[in-house]
Amino acid sequence: MWKWTRVSLEEFRDCIFGHSISNVGDDLFIFGGKRRGAFTSDLIRTKASDLARVEIERIAITPRAFHSTLAYGNKLIIYGGCSQADILSDYHVFVTQTNQWI
Repeated sequence: MWKWTRVSLEEFRDCIFGHSISNVGDDLFIFGGKRRGAFTSDLIRTKASDLARVEIERIAITPRAFHSTLAYGNKLIIYGGCSQADILSDYHVFVTQTNQWI
């Protein structure tokens, strides 16, 4: 039977919304969203077992919120969303084993 547990998220103090969260193995990936009124393209990787932040990967794509992220094998596929100025229909692929965008 599943049981909810409250955990401390000191590493994630900033309020964020419109982001996506996906898992690959024991890793959780939080991408994009809005923080303090600004769109972001941050990729936060954390371990699901202890929620300790592993790394933050910043990339040169349009910061966005309200997008979709699909975990497919060892890849994250990020599609669409909206930015400060536009509705987006682009996609980006992140390979979790090599920590590289392709």
